[in-house]
Amino acid sequence: MPVLPYRLEELLAEHEDAVAEPRQARRDAADIRQELAEPEPDRSRVLDALRRLSVRAGEVTSILDVVGKIRELFTAA
Repeated sequence: MPVLPYRLEELLAEHEDAVAEPRQARRDAADIRQELAEPEPDRSRVLDALRRLSVRAGEVTSILDVVGKIRELFTAA
């Protein structure tokens, strides 16, 4: 999973014009990356940030796909 948070940040930069509140979206992505680097990530913090990113991404499928993959891997762990 370590690659996915970085990919998410790349996609947010690529699609910044299509993302609602891009600054906050980047902050959510950074929170996710930092939290997942922790030995015991805060589950609710990660899931809340993923939920906000899903809304902010709107219909940017590539971002929604990565958000879904992170959510799936994180909830399966």
